[in-house]
Amino acid sequence: MKRKGLTLQRKRSMWAYIFLSPWLLGVIAVFAFPMILSISFAFSNVTVDNGYSLSFVGFENFRTALFVDQNFLQHFAATMGDMLYNVPIILVYSFLVAVLLKENFKGVTVFKFIFFLPVILSSDLFTSLLNNFGSTSSSSLDAVMSGAGSTGMLESLNLSKYLTDLGLGKELVELLTGPVDKVYEIVTCSGIQIFIFLAGINSVPPTLYEAAHVEGANGWEKFWKITFPMVMPMILVNVVYSIVDTFMSKTNLVMEYVYELSFKNFNFGLSSAICWIYFVVIAVILAIVFGIISKRTFYYT
Repeated sequence: MKRKGLTLQRKRSMWAYIFLSPWLLGVIAVFAFPMILSISFAFSNVTVDNGYSLSFVGFENFRTALFVDQNFLQHFAATMGDMLYNVPIILVYSFLVAVLLKENFKGVTVFKFIFFLPVILSSDLFTSLLNNFGSTSSSSLDAVMSGAGSTGMLESLNLSKYLTDLGLGKELVELLTGPVDKVYEIVTCSGIQIFIFLAGINSVPPTLYEAAHVEGANGWEKFWKITFPMVMPMILVNVVYSIVDTFMSKTNLVMEYVYELSFKNFNFGLSSAICWIYFVVIAVILAIVFGIISKRTFYYT
């Protein structure tokens, strides 16, 4: 009797699990104990005194977070607003930059470095390296960074005045000028997305464009019929990455509030409950986004 070998799909699945196994083992080894401890904190009243002691309180911390503590709901609403506002702008900006950088012209490597430079300057690694050279350099960089985000050079005061003089409403003016005020923040948060989009665009087979050219398709038709559908997997990756990056940002009000509750007020029970509520909400949002976009995603094999 002839033995049947593994199908191509099963071979790919097997190799996927093999390559994922180091990451899975690392997650279990590093995060398993902290997650279990966090769950126990969320359902307990934590007393810190030469260690910690737990007294089970059930869902009391969750009830406090949702119905008693108004700060959490306010911070969470602000964070949701930032996510809904920033993520589409970051995706559109990074995609347009990737399309421009795909073109072969002199100095394209320099331009790629320039677009990715803000990501390097804003990273924790770069800041920690500067701290090793002394507080003067670090404070100088902080002044430059804060100035880049808050000085009149990137603000839209004049633009707001012009739009207001045209008779536009205050809400519409704030919506239109918001991206201008967040130029530095958008550029800083778009470096990874630009390179992911570049990888997706460069992986599109040139034969598809050649065939479209023979059929008489123009550049606009090539973009919507070939480029955009072929990079849909990268769009999905960048959407998920941008949402997680926004929710886990250091400037996130919820993250700052959790840090304050934990390490200033030593209320580990409430902070753990907030973290798990926050985690569940993020997981639900990602599941909805993934389900919607994945149905419209084309995978080229």
